[in-house]
Formats: sequence, structure tokens, C-alpha cells
Amino acid sequence: TCVMLVQSSARWLPSALSRAIHIRVTERPPPPNISMTPDYPVYVPGESVTITCASSRRDTAGRFQMRKDSNLFTSSTESHTTFNHRITDLRAEVDNTYTCVMLVQASARWLPSAPSRAIHIRVTERPPPPTISKTTDYPVYVPGESVTITCASSHRDTAGIFQLMKDSNLLTSSTGSHTNFTHHITDLRAD
Repeated sequence: TCVMLVQSSARWLPSALSRAIHIRVTERPPPPNISMTPDYPVYVPGESVTITCASSRRDTAGRFQMRKDSNLFTSSTESHTTFNHRITDLRAEVDNTYTCVMLVQASARWLPSAPSRAIHIRVTERPPPPTISKTTDYPVYVPGESVTITCASSHRDTAGIFQLMKDSNLLTSSTGSHTNFTHHITDLRAD
């Protein structure tokens, strides 16, 4: 409440008390949890990812705001304990940071939480396909002959792990990171 004093002659006269107001202080809601599925350190163009914001208290529902690089990206309009947003067909050269804020209703006001921890979505181009060659390079082989298959990086200075596939099934793979990989097949057999 407040009182106003007004001077009349040499005396300060008090007014009647104002109406009372109530000030209620409450803690902010805790920051929500944030996760992404699948959770990769880097993505390639065309992949999809789902970002999930979830209340850090199971029994507390609220509205969620998802932020991308500190700007509002999307939000829920109803109160939930989780909020999912799917990003499909990721584009190359994306490098964004995402956070969530949860809004919990207290009386007639929606109170924002502190932001969640940040997650990072980075999209980079796929590496170029390796080259593949065989020696001896015959158009057809007979049972018992041998062949050497070599997979090599398209860029001489780029190393990686190689996987040799036969009819879309893994035949063998390199151990460690190399710029090329050689596999010998002895005693070929007819399929």
C-alpha cells in the first residue's frame, strides 16, 4: 500500500491508504533437456535429424521455444512435457547451434526457463568416392586364378577407412586410416 502526504499550511496531511497490491516471487523453471536423434557429430546433405526438448521434471508441462543461433526457430502452442521438431533433408554447409527454453504457467503469466545446453548441427559434404582397380585386369577369370583389388582415395592427401563390398555386402575393410587399401583374392571360384 502507499500513503500520500500533502502539505497544508505547516502540516503534512496523510491520504487514505491505497489499495493493496501483492508481489509474489517464484523461482524460474529449470532449463529443459535437449537432444537430437540420431546424435552425430556431423551430418551429410539429405539426412534428417529430430531435436527433442523435454521438461527436466517429469510432472511439469509447459510450452517450448526452440532457438537456432539465438533466434526463435519454432515453438509449441500447447503445454507438453516434450516437444519434437524434425529437420528433413539437411543442406550442405549448415552449421547451427540450437537451444530450448521452457515456458511454465504461474498464475496468468508464462515464466521462461534459462536456456537448455546447446547442441550443434553441422552438415558437410560427403567425401568423393574412392577409385577402384584390379590387377590383373581381365574381362573374365577362371577358377583358381588370383586378383588384387585396390581402393584409393580420390585425393592423394586424404586418408580414411576403406570398406570393400561384394554385391552390397561387406567383404572386408581396412584397419586404420590409409590413402589406399589392397585386398588379394587367391583361388577364385565360380559363384
